Amino acid sequence: MKIADELKGKEVIDTAGNKVGEISDAEWNPQTNSVESLIVTEGGASAKLGMGKKIEIPYSEIKTIGEKVLLNSTSKSESVEEPPSIEEIKRREEEI
Repeated sequence: MKIADELKGKEVIDTAGNKVGEISDAEWNPQTNSVESLIVTEGGASAKLGMGKKIEIPYSEIKTIGEKVLLNSTSKSESVEEPPSIEEIKRREEEI
């Protein structure tokens, strides 16, 4: 898809100025003929090896698309909830 190709590799920045990652793909809805969300691969060394965590950002969270993509939210955690740590899971099990 041409739109996804044009967006791939663009940096995604939240309102605090933090780099969320880079666009790796776009979800297209053929019925509405519009982009529904962007697939973003988080940055870092693992992303360069193709193992970066992928998150889906709804198009409604996008403020501006230019050289970079700016989000309406202040952090990526608003879009994706991190799983609990092993320590947190063990603590919860002990409470039961």
